[in-house]
Amino acid sequence: MNRTLRTAIAAVSLTLLATACSTKGNDSSTASGDGKSNVKSGVGVTADTIKLGVLTDLSGPIGPLGKAGLAGNDLYWEEQNAKGGVCGRKVETIAKDNQYNVQKSVVHYAALRNQVVGIANFAGGPDVLAVQQQIKADNMVVLPSSYDGTLLKIPTAPLVGSPYDIETINGISYLMEQKKLAKGDAIGVIHYPGGIGTNTLAGVKAAADEFKLKLTAAEVDPTSTDLTAQVAAMKKAGAKVIVMGTAGGQTVAVSSLVHSSGYRATVLATNLISAASVKGPAQKALTENLVLTSNSSPFSADNAMVKKVREAYAKKHPGTDITAPVGAGYVFALTYHTILEQACENKDLTRDGVAKALTQVTNVDSGGMQVALNFSEPGKPASRESFILKPDPKSVDGVALVQEPKASPLALKYQPAS
Repeated sequence: MNRTLRTAIAAVSLTLLATACSTKGNDSSTASGDGKSNVKSGVGVTADTIKLGVLTDLSGPIGPLGKAGLAGNDLYWEEQNAKGGVCGRKVETIAKDNQYNVQKSVVHYAALRNQVVGIANFAGGPDVLAVQQQIKADNMVVLPSSYDGTLLKIPTAPLVGSPYDIETINGISYLMEQKKLAKGDAIGVIHYPGGIGTNTLAGVKAAADEFKLKLTAAEVDPTSTDLTAQVAAMKKAGAKVIVMGTAGGQTVAVSSLVHSSGYRATVLATNLISAASVKGPAQKALTENLVLTSNSSPFSADNAMVKKVREAYAKKHPGTDITAPVGAGYVFALTYHTILEQACENKDLTRDGVAKALTQVTNVDSGGMQVALNFSEPGKPASRESFILKPDPKSVDGVALVQEPKASPLALKYQPAS
């Protein structure tokens, strides 16, 4: 999830270069009526078309996830364009492959900013942060695919769900309710040194303080595959729950180590595991030890909207299993549609108009596919809810619903560090 500091520094340098060499992307001063319903337009918008960007990994280390997310995005806009599009215009997606590489994201953003009104899906968190000053200068609405709370400092880059720290708080609160944890118990966290790791650690610290838990933390490098030492430290501390602030592969590794060693601990993580992992050699360890939080409903849920998307995807991609990133891509497109509809109602499809519309969106009707969203307070979490899931090898996407979206009392009062 994180990349090295050297990579980030190089990305910032490229950001400055891209900014200096590109033309002005903010269209608010040049917007004019386009003659159709007297709606103002600018970069990325004509009388017939609205262009949105998708900047994600299509061929790199998480390429399959990026492709699945783009498929969900395309599925949504094909459906919506068949109904007439948005504001009398068809929506066109311009996708760029960043190969999960910060430098490539910087270069692609510099090109996209002169072609699109906004970006409907931008992976990952460090990539968005690398161009944050340009996003602010462009006043462009960008939907990051990460739930890294650090991104909240970009007013027009809202998280389409609860940030990792709040997800963690909701997960620990659930385990307290289920009596997997009690006041005075030990809790551990294995985390990356930044990004999801820093966010998750903050959530664990808040919950440990609230519930009087004894906290043990162990840092792990994002490239590490051997977590034996970290699990041993958790066991020595007597942690009843191990919270993971890492990618899915390390969550699987820790669950397997806990299970094989006879260490009776529950592992808590955000849902970044794959169906293949759940159906593979670690199946028993995952189904017995792992509890998951999520901003999205699983595709096994008995939900009309979920079934609709599942059936539409099966028709378009026969023989291909639907995965969680497909749902994310679909929901992100639906979210951007909601913002554009508000901008259309305001008769202003310029970037400034879309940015204003964002702050007027207090609800996104995802039909239960996503947690509740309210974008009216820039810089604040759009949601404080989380689904609770469990690994399920019988489910098409490897997980099953345990609890519908809920915000714990601690999540409601928690204030992320600025």
